[in-house]
Amino acid sequence: MVVLTILTALVFKIELRYSFISVLLGVMISGIIENIVLPMFLSLTGYSIYDLMTNSWVNIAAFMPVFLVTLLVYWLSWHYKVVLFDFANRGEYGG
Repeated sequence: MVVLTILTALVFKIELRYSFISVLLGVMISGIIENIVLPMFLSLTGYSIYDLMTNSWVNIAAFMPVFLVTLLVYWLSWHYKVVLFDFANRGEYGG
């Protein structure tokens, strides 16, 4: 996560602390989506966690619904202009 934070700060030319907040929010959202979708996938397909760890094709198949839900969340946030952290107003609150 540290490397991703530094790379994000360099690529988008933002301060390191704002980059860290962005990366942290992204990781949290990804974790929430995986924790919701993955148990449903395992329940519907009948695979176990052990199958997920030992068979790479099951791991790839389990990633597809997670990817589609993540893509849907991204599209909905873009379509409805949802902003989780506004870089334009960061000075307004003493940041």
